[in-house]
Amino acid sequence: MLVLALSYAQKTGDKSVIWATYPLFTQWTGCLVNDSLIPANQISTDDFEGALANQTNLAIKGMIGIRAMGEITTMLARSAMPVSIASNYATKMLSYVLSPAPAIICKSTPIQDCWKNNHLALLHTGKILLGA
Repeated sequence: MLVLALSYAQKTGDKSVIWATYPLFTQWTGCLVNDSLIPANQISTDDFEGALANQTNLAIKGMIGIRAMGEITTMLARSAMPVSIASNYATKMLSYVLSPAPAIICKSTPIQDCWKNNHLALLHTGKILLGA
């Protein structure tokens, strides 16, 4: 929702939607900040596996949502804190990815299976969030 609202405001120049929903978006972003870096047991689009911790896709989506809120706050001339939080999380996730044993990003699958699938997505996301 944060990404869609940001995209709408950027494309149309109409900030009324993000002004009207800013308090709710701030609340959502607080949840993302608390739960995105290392997601707890949650059901995701991969719900055929049941609830799992450390789902890479949830971490990436959370960081993107936090960054979108950062862009929204910038558009509204508010605090740019979410931008720095998203960049900080991206840096941390990149360190997890580049560590010798990146178990934090591997859900419940063996590292050799998940490494191929997840590390490139995280590296790419990290570069985007860091502006690299």
